[in-house]
This record gives sequence, C-alpha cells and structure tokens, in this order.
Amino acid sequence: MISNISVKYFHQLIVRDAEVVMPTARLLPAADHTSDGIQLTSNWVFSPNYRFVFGLDAWQREMDSKRQRILNAKRIRLSMKDPFHFLNLKYGLLLPK
Repeated sequence: MISNISVKYFHQLIVRDAEVVMPTARLLPAADHTSDGIQLTSNWVFSPNYRFVFGLDAWQREMDSKRQRILNAKRIRLSMKDPFHFLNLKYGLLLPK
C-alpha cells in the first residue's frame, strides 16, 4: 500500500564571475550554470517491518561561459639611434664581424 507520493521541482542558477591578476595579463572568466530538474518519490509500506521507496529523477544542466584576457602591455621606447648596432645585417642574413 502507498503511504505517500511527492513531486519536487527545482531550478538553480550559479553565477561565476572571477578575476585572475598576473604580471603580464588579467584573466576574466565568467559563467552561468543553470540546472532544472524534477523528482518523484513514493513510499510503499507492505508491513510494519517491510518498507519500499521508489523514485525517479530527471534533470538538465546548461552552461554559458566566456573568458576575456586583457594584456598589460607597456610601451617601450628605445632612445638609441640604431638599437641593433652590434649586428652586421645584410639582406636579412647575420654576418660575422
């Protein structure tokens, strides 16, 4: 004989928004995790010493994610007239001096 039946529905939204700071860049990972589901449970009592629980679960998960990288590039200015004065370049070849 069935003693009770229950049906439960759930919806869960987890928002992840983080920042990772490194010397050369900043990483900005973000994601939305969505879960929806339903649960059916029934309790059966056959005698005071024998009970049976029967249940079904169904769920669906979705994820929407993105990553953004922002480089910490600094502009370097060379003050020398010819920064490669120590190389002997001719037609793209490195020649010994």
